[in-house]
Amino acid sequence: MGFRLWVVTAAIGLAGAGCSGAPARPAGCQGLAVIRFAEHLCDRVESGRKQITLRARIRTEIRAGDQVKLTCMQSGRAARARITSVRHTSWRGIEDRELADDGFQSREQLLPVMRGYYPGIGLDDPATVYRWDSVEPCDHR
Repeated sequence: MGFRLWVVTAAIGLAGAGCSGAPARPAGCQGLAVIRFAEHLCDRVESGRKQITLRARIRTEIRAGDQVKLTCMQSGRAARARITSVRHTSWRGIEDRELADDGFQSREQLLPVMRGYYPGIGLDDPATVYRWDSVEPCDHR
């Protein structure tokens, strides 16, 4: 009975609360919004060394405090994280600290890389900056 109760609480977002003295289990990633990454970034994402991403457009589907699934596009490896901040700006408005935290030295270095993902973007086009913490592997049970 305790395991069934844990499954129900996990489905409604109470995973880890423990039931009948059972130890907490890592929460799964089913039903979470997904942020996808190129495979060469996955080790940094999973280890917690990468905790920021810059995305094209103003995106409103993910908010600070949300749990998300961080997924590697090619391998499907996945981790769960908590979004700590969401900032809407333009590519020109991305702050120097955000650039550095995402591994870029300048906007001049950023734009060619981002155009590989988002062809045709310009400095005045909208962008969203996500930050997260609490990275843990997804429980695939």
